[in-house]
Amino acid sequence: MSLRAEDLILNESEIKRFREKCKKDSRKVVLAQGVFDILHPGHLKFLEKSRECGDELIVGINYDTYARTKGDNRPIQREHDRAYLIAGFKCVSRVYIFSNDMDLIKLVEPDIFIMSTTASKTIEERADLQQAVIELGGKIVVFDAFSETHSTLIIESIANGKLLFEQMK
Repeated sequence: MSLRAEDLILNESEIKRFREKCKKDSRKVVLAQGVFDILHPGHLKFLEKSRECGDELIVGINYDTYARTKGDNRPIQREHDRAYLIAGFKCVSRVYIFSNDMDLIKLVEPDIFIMSTTASKTIEERADLQQAVIELGGKIVVFDAFSETHSTLIIESIANGKLLFEQMK
């Protein structure tokens, strides 16, 4: 069955049903999250590696309100557009736009929660999320950066009128 990217962006009740079906079918659910404002190869690699940790990958997309904390004139793309693009990756099972990290974890109850050392908050600053996942019976997997490129660097490159690869030298 082929689903369009739009069909993979779920609301809260749909995510609950999807998660319950995964439990019933003994499928491991992986949860990754992020802003994913300007996509780059590191994002895709992060999501592909996340999917390899389980059977289904749910990606949480941060609300625009949170994305604004990343800097002036952010996000570049609205939350639904970012969710739509992420849903188009074949490694992604479902996408959910969220506002609160802890609420997302309680909703999804991931078997595996993916964390990144490139997130705006350090792993230590997110200890409460790790504890919540463990209390729900899940495990934590931490990935380092998969790319030297970051959305902020791309945005700065465009703003400065310079080629990205020249800035990375």
